[in-house]
Amino acid sequence: MKTVYSYHPVTGEYMGDVIADVNPKEPGKYLNPAHSTETAPPVVNAQNKPVWDGSAWYAVEDHRGEKGYVNGEETEIKDLGPLPEGWSETLPEPEKTLNQLKAEKIAQITSELDVLDRKAERPAQAIIEAMATGAEPDTEDVERLKEYASEKTVWRELIAQVNVAATVEEVEAVTWAES
Repeated sequence: MKTVYSYHPVTGEYMGDVIADVNPKEPGKYLNPAHSTETAPPVVNAQNKPVWDGSAWYAVEDHRGEKGYVNGEETEIKDLGPLPEGWSETLPEPEKTLNQLKAEKIAQITSELDVLDRKAERPAQAIIEAMATGAEPDTEDVERLKEYASEKTVWRELIAQVNVAATVEEVEAVTWAES
């Protein structure tokens, strides 16, 4: 009895051990089945399969059955070999529309405007209280309020730039220094 190693006729993938038949015409010799070799395949890890190339075994990645995305297209791996270029196990984020980007950018700017409104509350209240009592408002409060009003004008101009943007690139070009 002699063990030989069977491989797939197209892919060369190791299929298992088989027993070669005794050659009835030549006792002591064996007939190897088609697509088999006397060379034992190497031991490979679970992510690989031995493949016969006609003269030797080598390890090939085996991702068959894995599901994922290639350049955003849903894909199931059906063949031996490395993962295709552009492979991802997670669905890529869809590209945002112009209106979605505009809404996000305006929300960010509006958030900055809200911060300025909260900062302006104290000096505005101090000015109102001073005027209610007939006193002169503190110049620092007046200057601070003017400064906040000026900053708010800049933020509103940014909103206007976003609103007139005709492309995603134009929306993305609207930037400001982080405070």
